[in-house]
Amino acid sequence: TRCSRDWSSDVCSSDLNALEVCSIPLLVLLSILATSPASEATQNSSTKVRDGVPSPVILVPPKFEWPVVGEVVNSFSPKNHGINIAANEGDPVRASADGLVFVVTTELPAYGYTVMISHENQYLTVYTHLSSVLAKKGSVVKQGDLIGYVGQTGVVKFPQLHFEVRRGTEPIDPLSMLNKSGNKLGLLHE
Repeated sequence: TRCSRDWSSDVCSSDLNALEVCSIPLLVLLSILATSPASEATQNSSTKVRDGVPSPVILVPPKFEWPVVGEVVNSFSPKNHGINIAANEGDPVRASADGLVFVVTTELPAYGYTVMISHENQYLTVYTHLSSVLAKKGSVVKQGDLIGYVGQTGVVKFPQLHFEVRRGTEPIDPLSMLNKSGNKLGLLHE
């Protein structure tokens, strides 16, 4: 299903500005992320001891799938710690990888309905602007499980999903982590 809006024009520049305006909720988001199961694991497992000799732990990221089919309209940048994927209101949003739902909130006004999932090896994903949420805090989800629906909650001008991938509290460009063939509508860039 493709959105009916023409995304070829610069329709999304105001969305990045909305992130700047809402810096207080971003601080709240960062404090939530700092107490996530993924963050705690980051602090506790940077080395492994084998036969009395410390050695670094090599953490392989999960294989992340696209949470929604749509067009990337805002890419990762210093001001946007994720990607924004335009989709139709009510399109299904799915867990990008197996994990534990550790946050379901509406307490971040700029982001609207938000879900955060902790994954293996200190990774976590963030899903915002949902119209409704099916995931429950504390529930275990499998990759592809329905967690909510695309919406226009928070500070956005059209239906979309803001999607982040983090290792602990450090943001990572989701496009570098997502299955390259999983989004049927293509990417803003490759």
